[in-house]
Amino acid sequence: MKLKGISKLVLAGTALAATAATLTTATYAWYVTNKTVTATGVQGQVAGEALEGSLFIAKDKGATTEPGNYGTEITLVGIERGTDLQEGNYYNDQLDAQSIATADIYDECPADLAAWAANTKYYTEDAGEYTLVDQTAVTTPAAGTTYYTQRCAKGDWVDKEGKKITGSLLTFKMWLKASAAGTASVILTVDNKTEAAIKQTALTGSGLPNTITQGSQFAVDAVTAMRLRVTQQNGLDAAGYLEATGVTSTNFDDLKNKLYTKSAGDEYVPAKDATFSDSATYYEKALLDSKTYQLDKAAKDVTGGAYDTTKTTAASQFNDLASGDAGVYFKNILGYAPYNTSGFGAADQTSTTGASTDGNTGAANAIASFTLKENVDTLVTFEVWLEGSDAQCFDSCKGQTFDFDFKYTFVAA
Repeated sequence: MKLKGISKLVLAGTALAATAATLTTATYAWYVTNKTVTATGVQGQVAGEALEGSLFIAKDKGATTEPGNYGTEITLVGIERGTDLQEGNYYNDQLDAQSIATADIYDECPADLAAWAANTKYYTEDAGEYTLVDQTAVTTPAAGTTYYTQRCAKGDWVDKEGKKITGSLLTFKMWLKASAAGTASVILTVDNKTEAAIKQTALTGSGLPNTITQGSQFAVDAVTAMRLRVTQQNGLDAAGYLEATGVTSTNFDDLKNKLYTKSAGDEYVPAKDATFSDSATYYEKALLDSKTYQLDKAAKDVTGGAYDTTKTTAASQFNDLASGDAGVYFKNILGYAPYNTSGFGAADQTSTTGASTDGNTGAANAIASFTLKENVDTLVTFEVWLEGSDAQCFDSCKGQTFDFDFKYTFVAA
């Protein structure tokens, strides 16, 4: 597509210093100890040069989920423990290693189940389909019926055993607004700033790369085991719709399958069977686009090239563990496969290795550009976590510190 009226604004220097730490008692992979990753004093600054005033940025107002004052720069300030933050939240000291459940998991109840436990939901199963029991109608378990409880649902945050947990992430939000329709691309630079990596001793030779032997010490760059989820939301009314712009009699037939009108009762009605009316206001569903990336694949290193563990401030402390697998390491030591690895949940795991799977790997490409509408508030949310089921999530990920730097470039359509 030919670009007309090209306008650019680069917002640079979003230095978000995040400290990742885990329990000092950790000895194996994350699955063994449920390590804690700590982010304290996260700070950043977005500075920019305004060219033609086409793109603006604002902080998020936290609980109200709306933009603060727009400008060409914002400062993201981490807060001390117990301090109230009026705009945004860039502090978290309980970032646990975790995974996103890729499927529902159910556990069979004991055969002698005689009564419903308080605050517990029970299910029956038929041909792989699970049905919730109405405990107001069925007040006690029926003899001879097998019941199940749900360990987790697809999309839940889970621990090494696939049990539902409260997800803990480092989250930072920014609002973008452009005076014309266009796209905003972002370059994320990550620098591992760890001053003294915590080495771990290899307790087995399984799951380790050829360069590491049992009994030797090593450390992993935690960036290689982290995930970044990026979510874009265009327009945020309570129902998830925004007013459509540029709808005319000449393009209505092409657009009407994507348009809605609002009824007197504030209900949104599809316009697909309607005819164009000059007096009508049309709406479209707000864009909610979410993608997950492997942090080291989506980020650049401090030189601006593809992320490379040898191009970080703490580079000399880390081993190249590209061929290692923390899941195999775990399975060899504890004898069972952790969540999202081969053999997880199998009754007989003697033939499995515990090798990590692709369920939570995320995309390996660069972060997708954000599509901006003219004068529409667009919320961009970044969430970072330590992916416990990653092949590189060894215990030595603990205690590491990172700087994040964002640079936006806007091009008008």
